[in-house]
Amino acid sequence: MFGLTDVSPKEAPIIAIRRALQTEPLARYEMLDKITDRGWRLPTSELTILLGMQTLTGEAFERYGYRFTCEGKDDTESIWSVEKR
Repeated sequence: MFGLTDVSPKEAPIIAIRRALQTEPLARYEMLDKITDRGWRLPTSELTILLGMQTLTGEAFERYGYRFTCEGKDDTESIWSVEKR
């Protein structure tokens, strides 16, 4: 589908996000809407790429009309919830 058969399961979402952001002008907002609609939680590595940020600091912040809240850790990464404002 996305030509991601030769990458690890951890790398696949990151590559897919980068590709979508390069080819679709509104991909960031469409993805964020889908994430909020489905109640998904994102690890820091995926969220930083989606938002175009190097790091995420604090327990909560707002950007692009969404609120991001740290929900804890999963192994080595923080997990974030997304809420549309």
